[in-house]
Amino acid sequence: TKPQQKGKRGKKSGIGFAGMARTIGSKWKATARSDKLVFEAQAKIEKARYRKEMSVWRIKQQAAGGQKCQVKKKAPSKAPSKEAPEESGTSAKNAVGLATNHQTPF
Repeated sequence: TKPQQKGKRGKKSGIGFAGMARTIGSKWKATARSDKLVFEAQAKIEKARYRKEMSVWRIKQQAAGGQKCQVKKKAPSKAPSKEAPEESGTSAKNAVGLATNHQTPF
């Protein structure tokens, strides 16, 4: 195995994710409405397909486990807590484990 060199990363090059998102966003805003219609129609079709597949998946999950699958609603955003996760009784590692400990249809 190679010894790890902490802090010795190569120089970052390229636009980066945030810069790329800004560029794409500005191009989308500048796109004519008539050109957007094609993509919006595709998105509508894909959204309907996704919802149908998810409902089928939920039914299969209910049949397999006998438990009701619930759709998690987004909670309203709260101001960040000044308390560290370790101090609140939940470690960051445990929180990640809880968040990823479920089955997905993919």
